[in-house]
Amino acid sequence: MPFANSPVVALSLILMILGLVASFIPVVPGTVLVWAIATIFAVIDGFVHITVPAVVVMTILLIVNLTHDLWLPLLGAKSTGLSCAGAAGLTIGGLIGTFAIPMPLVGSLLGAVAGALLVEFIRMRQLRHAIKMGTVAAKVFFIGYLVETGSAVLVFIVYLYSIYSTAG
Repeated sequence: MPFANSPVVALSLILMILGLVASFIPVVPGTVLVWAIATIFAVIDGFVHITVPAVVVMTILLIVNLTHDLWLPLLGAKSTGLSCAGAAGLTIGGLIGTFAIPMPLVGSLLGAVAGALLVEFIRMRQLRHAIKMGTVAAKVFFIGYLVETGSAVLVFIVYLYSIYSTAG
């Protein structure tokens, strides 16, 4: 078993699993966390188990994740009509929801929608517009969450593949 041949490898695996689990909590930057753990392990290990090409692939995945606000609109996942204030309401509401409702995804989603809806209602004084923006906020939040957690899972898979392929 390639994970049992070194205490450092075993420790990195434990930390990667913890990072991956934490990435499912919406306020945790999961991809950054698992990328950092893998990269630090690669440097400490002298790129023996995590190869340089694996670190490059993981870094590309990190960049894709960190820039998803820029490229998602190009794929049609845009925040149609959501103002900057509404986007701020989405973010702040999501953070409040995460801590106020102890079910991570549910609390974050409800908070994000409520935050965007409230800000847009205060801004425009139109309930129909506010409800539409609440729906947009839910879509934006969900797509961003999928990109974040998906990127973290892919970094973890690259990490596992690199360790497995270098075991010998």
